[in-house]
Amino acid sequence: HGAALINESVILDSAAFGIHTNPENGDKPPSTQHKWETMRENVQNHIRGLNFKYRVNLREKNVKYLNKLGKFKDAHTLEVTDKKGRTSEITASRFLVAVGGRPAALDCEGGELAVSSDDIFAMEKSPGKTLCVGASYIS
Repeated sequence: HGAALINESVILDSAAFGIHTNPENGDKPPSTQHKWETMRENVQNHIRGLNFKYRVNLREKNVKYLNKLGKFKDAHTLEVTDKKGRTSEITASRFLVAVGGRPAALDCEGGELAVSSDDIFAMEKSPGKTLCVGASYIS
């Protein structure tokens, strides 16, 4: 029963990952074809959907979201800089700082050949055989 459910799930979910299978043809096993573009688009749409839901949830809780680089001037003052380089100050009795993690470049021989999980799903063409190192959603 478990194996049948897994098989059914794989068949139903495979298209979202760009995997298309042709049914068995006589004695031949089913053929499988992967479409990078389909998988890439679905992954990007999924991430966009998650980010949208996060923003909606924050807005519903009256949380002010600022996509700015900040640094503390003192215990109750933040200096923030937006994408255009404009700076402003925010004062409050308390701050909640939620820092998003970003991949760091590898500092080793061959590190310039590495790409992040963000970068890999921005590639127009499949990278081919790929080694995944780390603990992100790609691994």
